[in-house]
Amino acid sequence: MASTIVYFRVVELIRGRDVVAYILYRMGCTHPFTVSRVAALAELSYMSLNGERLSDLVYAAGPGVFYIEGFKEMIDADACFKKHEGDPSVKRRGCIEYTCPPPSLPEEAARLLDEAIEKARGLDDLTLNSMVVAHPLYMRLTAR
Repeated sequence: MASTIVYFRVVELIRGRDVVAYILYRMGCTHPFTVSRVAALAELSYMSLNGERLSDLVYAAGPGVFYIEGFKEMIDADACFKKHEGDPSVKRRGCIEYTCPPPSLPEEAARLLDEAIEKARGLDDLTLNSMVVAHPLYMRLTAR
């Protein structure tokens, strides 16, 4: 009789705060829209590779768009995040800056976040958003 050994790993979810901090540390002052798309791209890559979530961020979906629940509150509650207001009259977008040392992340998480950051560089909002919402695992990412 053949026996089957099933391997699985139990990984603690990375704190969403650390994912956001890492993205902002690497990208500099960045608009929240971009931060959420980069985080989602990394989540989707991780899910494709491992079948599970990378972080405890909660994504809420709308038609063709999404947001991270509690994002504003997370930023407001942490002194390491500094908001810079935009000025629509000169077409300057607001951004969030991370002002503390970088968070320590597992190597695979940092690699996937770096890859997502590189994918996002130079893309307009529509293209970046489309990369996320068109992904085959998007509905699973935003499911409750």
